[in-house]
Amino acid sequence: MHENFWDGTKWVAEPVRQAPPCGAVQARSRRWSRMTVALVAAAALVVPFSAVAAASGAGASITVPNGVFAGTTTATVHTGPATWVHAACYQNGARVYEQYVKTDSNNQAVLTLGPTPLWPSGSASCTAAEGTWMANGKFKVTATTTFSVSG
Repeated sequence: MHENFWDGTKWVAEPVRQAPPCGAVQARSRRWSRMTVALVAAAALVVPFSAVAAASGAGASITVPNGVFAGTTTATVHTGPATWVHAACYQNGARVYEQYVKTDSNNQAVLTLGPTPLWPSGSASCTAAEGTWMANGKFKVTATTTFSVSG
């Protein structure tokens, strides 16, 4: 069935539209798939660099000396009040320890280095992050460092 329309002077038959060939639809679908993959890949490259930029806030820095298992070590931050330290330690790639500690008036936080149920003994590789808690409940990292625990 053909549709007609008035062009202002006479009735004109609407041209019949044909569906695109099956191959054209598949080609368009492949192009969209490739574009989606490219966008995801680009985002994967941008996000880590954004995190690095966010992790180095103006004037923010954190230092943590290496420690000994079942002892403590003191993290020192350089940004001021309302700052927290997040520490996490790993053995063979598995997280065995995690702690958040609010810094004191000297901008320091004492970290306890085990034992935990997942870390009964031994050495570990650790990370520490300086940051603040946001209104949405997320921890915003302003500086990071690594330290070791011998055991």
